[in-house]
Amino acid sequence: MKIKYALFEQKKNVLMTVFITLQTVMILFILVSIISAMSSRYEKYKPLEKFFKGDGMSMHVNSLEGRNGDRYLPFSEPSDLESYLKKAHIVCTYYVQMGLDIDHMKDDFESNGETPAFGYDDELINAYTPEMESGRWLRPGDAETDMLELVIFQKKQYYKVGDIITLTPPDVVKDPDAIKDSVGGKLTTAVQAKIVGILADGASPIMTISNYGQYIDFRDYYHPLYKAKEPKSVIFVSKRDIAHNNKLYEETEKNLMGGENQIWPYIISGPCFIWYDRGITEEEKSHNERFLTINGDYVFRHSSAEMRKNSMQYIMYQVGMLIPVLIGLIILTMVSIVSNTVIMVRQNMRNYSIYYMHGLTWGQCIFIHIKSIIITQSVTFLLSMVGIIICKRAGLLKNTVLILGPWQLVACIAVILLFIVFSIVISYALIGKKSAKTIFGEVE
Repeated sequence: MKIKYALFEQKKNVLMTVFITLQTVMILFILVSIISAMSSRYEKYKPLEKFFKGDGMSMHVNSLEGRNGDRYLPFSEPSDLESYLKKAHIVCTYYVQMGLDIDHMKDDFESNGETPAFGYDDELINAYTPEMESGRWLRPGDAETDMLELVIFQKKQYYKVGDIITLTPPDVVKDPDAIKDSVGGKLTTAVQAKIVGILADGASPIMTISNYGQYIDFRDYYHPLYKAKEPKSVIFVSKRDIAHNNKLYEETEKNLMGGENQIWPYIISGPCFIWYDRGITEEEKSHNERFLTINGDYVFRHSSAEMRKNSMQYIMYQVGMLIPVLIGLIILTMVSIVSNTVIMVRQNMRNYSIYYMHGLTWGQCIFIHIKSIIITQSVTFLLSMVGIIICKRAGLLKNTVLILGPWQLVACIAVILLFIVFSIVISYALIGKKSAKTIFGEVE
């Protein structure tokens, strides 16, 4: 029965109820937009956050060489590079010379070259999973198998998950007893690899691209891959898996060209993260920077502190623009709630008196108004959430990052509860301390 009275109150004040409902819907929509913007940006920052912590460096390597006897050769192992640095630990990506052509450009291989292949340390494999079309991303356990496991981004649908491919150059091998390997020698056995995952169109893996360094924050480490824009397909592999399989064939394949001892050579190239031990001195840091400057070529090289600071500024930038609007709307809505409560209470004083005369306590009369408030705010919350879901499914939000996640729901519920509590406080301030006799006098 009290719910019926509460609905009757709303019917008598339909214009004010609609006005507050529309204001609250706008607040919830902006709130969801703010949190969605923060979430979408932080989602890409979070995988790299641990690499920006503490004291260290973040860089994109073109080449990094060290002395090997009388020659300078590119570093291929982080442990070798760490031996030249002071109190430093390194996580890298690699360029892998695989000699594969998954785009099937056999007639034009010389001019188009091989399909680029990138290797990852286990820490980077665990840190981030790009958007997948099918299958799964790389995993450290891949290195424990005797068959290479690849994830690919393909321009055309040549392969599917589970396909086994033979790792040979794209040109036809005329000698049936010999299979060329990726460095031009001849293997006595066919080496195969399994495709365990295919990246989605638009996926953004951590990898090397030509225009790195324009942001000086975490965005410099991601490259969106689009089938319509990429000149070639791309191969991704665990560096430890490559090293494991190189070792498997090292003893059996003695006829690699040029004294090579690896079927698939790899070098440190692309994103590279260095962090220092606690207690490193400024002199030791200077030593590391001198060595890296003299022996390497980079697209960029920044301190971890700078990357961390710039990343957080980017994440919070849009929030700084929208929060004043949100605060303004919340204040406006609170003012409207005060006005609406005053009007509704004044208009319903006579009804409260009648309810009181028919046996309701004065507290129960006030609770009718509180129920009206709760109904209005609950319906507003449901309408807002359903509206966002409908717009999302209809594709109206496809060019936005707006989503309904747990944090968005928690924030919206918190705002609704704020308005409900505020309305209750105002209601009690207006009529909660008045006696029935006083109310009768005001009504008369």
